[in-house]
Amino acid sequence: RLQENLKPISQSAFTAVTAPMGYGKTTAINWYLDKQSKNGNSCVIRISIYSDNLSVFWQSVQKAFAFAGLDFLDNYSCPSDAASAGMLADELCYSLSGQISYYIFIDDFHLLTDSRASAFLCMLARRLSGNVHLIVAGRNQFLSSADILCLGGKVYQIGVEQLRLNRK
Repeated sequence: RLQENLKPISQSAFTAVTAPMGYGKTTAINWYLDKQSKNGNSCVIRISIYSDNLSVFWQSVQKAFAFAGLDFLDNYSCPSDAASAGMLADELCYSLSGQISYYIFIDDFHLLTDSRASAFLCMLARRLSGNVHLIVAGRNQFLSSADILCLGGKVYQIGVEQLRLNRK
């Protein structure tokens, strides 16, 4: 059942995984991503969040992309306004377009409380081509009802019910 609940990730631009600690968010997504990476036509980018500091988060993003062999973010500083966020989104869309499937996994999103981060991810998800899949996991609901409405069919939500291993 859990494996079936993870399948729509490959069809979605944005997957939001929301559940309290201990529900296996990271374990489930890592299992799914390991399976995807074995097909040879995908690239997995894992981004960890360590604090509420946007600068530290941005460094983590740059290092994760560089570790995956993608260094195009090295020349960008952390976006500080809508214009620079738009330019960054354009660069991501352009650089990641193609035949390879990209899975970008951002874990522990609840640690990053700056609302600009979730707004950027929503804007990015609306622009992404079909080969790029953004997966964001956190303990708290980070998408507003308006975000979910704007994303429409581009968003897939995984919550407690999908992660629960049994009915009890």
